[in-house]
Amino acid sequence: MSPFWSRMAVVAILLPLVIGVVYLGGWWLFGLAVAGGFIALHELYGIARPARPLLLAGYIGFVLALLGEELGGVPWLLGGILSTLLLSFLFFGLSHERPSATAAFGV
Repeated sequence: MSPFWSRMAVVAILLPLVIGVVYLGGWWLFGLAVAGGFIALHELYGIARPARPLLLAGYIGFVLALLGEELGGVPWLLGGILSTLLLSFLFFGLSHERPSATAAFGV
């Protein structure tokens, strides 16, 4: 099977599921966003592996940002995003291996 048809098969299977979850909204949509975000962050960190990004700060900050938005709206979303910056500084300070600070925070 060619890559195109493989992708079309995945779309045919997952598109109704995604549309149903979007229709349900709320915590179902939160779970879908977390799953999609984890996949996206995994891909990003795979590409940026030579820069040794701070993985844990990114994953935790992402979940906190989505959780803040779900529970308290945009102001709490900003709190989750800022927690990513705080966690980045914390994990960079606790890290035994010292990656480039610019690259670690940028990714």
